[in-house]
Amino acid sequence: MSLEKLNARILERFRETKSRPNGILPERWLTQVLLPSLNPKEQTLINDSIKDLVGKDYIVEENKAIGYCLVLTENGYKHIYPINEVQTKQKIKDAINTQFRSQNSKPNHVIQDRWINQVLMQSLNPREQEYLGIAIDEMIEDKSITCENRSGMNCLVLSQAGFDSLY
Repeated sequence: MSLEKLNARILERFRETKSRPNGILPERWLTQVLLPSLNPKEQTLINDSIKDLVGKDYIVEENKAIGYCLVLTENGYKHIYPINEVQTKQKIKDAINTQFRSQNSKPNHVIQDRWINQVLMQSLNPREQEYLGIAIDEMIEDKSITCENRSGMNCLVLSQAGFDSLY
């Protein structure tokens, strides 16, 4: 395994845990998961890999209450979750429209806030989640949906224009 592949493996772990800036990888993961999975030659690269990632400002090393950790920086966060703003907003809009379609929605039918929080948000990486409100606002501006509080629940409500564009 090359240094770059080892770097990618460490950064992939941050991505797997949906880390945000200041997200941590504890020493326990390094010693009990990563190191045992490496051959002796690859194990000698671990310190160089950490130094390389620190040098690129993707991570920092810190001692926290739980012990030694690798901490994701803002630059590391942006690196592991590359974003195309237009594509991300479209992905979110498509997911919302797909949900309306799967429910055979008609005008005035709703998607509850619960679906957004428990399904849609879970399908998005942390940087994509930052665009959820923007995408919904654009759908409201396009008059595809409205946002209403119905019986104490926030809902996205399909408009006639949204219905016409769905089917």
